[in-house]
Amino acid sequence: MVWPFGRKEKQAKQQAEKTMKDWQAQAAVSDRHLAEHEKFKRSAAGKTLKRHFELSERLRTAPASRQEAIALELVSFAGDAAKAWREQEKLWERQSRESKDRTRYEPVMVSHAGFDRLAINYERDKRFEDAIAVCQEAKRQGWNGDWDKRIERCQAKLLKQKG
Repeated sequence: MVWPFGRKEKQAKQQAEKTMKDWQAQAAVSDRHLAEHEKFKRSAAGKTLKRHFELSERLRTAPASRQEAIALELVSFAGDAAKAWREQEKLWERQSRESKDRTRYEPVMVSHAGFDRLAINYERDKRFEDAIAVCQEAKRQGWNGDWDKRIERCQAKLLKQKG
């Protein structure tokens, strides 16, 4: 078939067809990413992260009398939650590389409400050695937070308490 319009119109049609193909390819990638995310949510790692965030929210809204118990429960599986978070980060990084948009995922480990709460409680109760141990464990596992600053502060208070 002979194209009945001029050269500019033909170029516009070719550009529109190319744009449509690009869009369809990106839509297929997005659909695959969504399916991968749904699969992750059903995995053991996804369930661990769901439990982590549910308990974090419970901790945030709990009365003070229940906070330490919830924090201890959160900390009890913090290592598994950290591994699950890193697994999800790998998925996000790969999906970011595959995406045609210019948004790039920068991995950042989230904070851990359980470690935060325990460190605050122990420091408040002048249990500085316990506070230091909690902060060191959170730091070792890679949780985001001001762990070094807290450790230094508790060490100073501990020295003052002993001396």
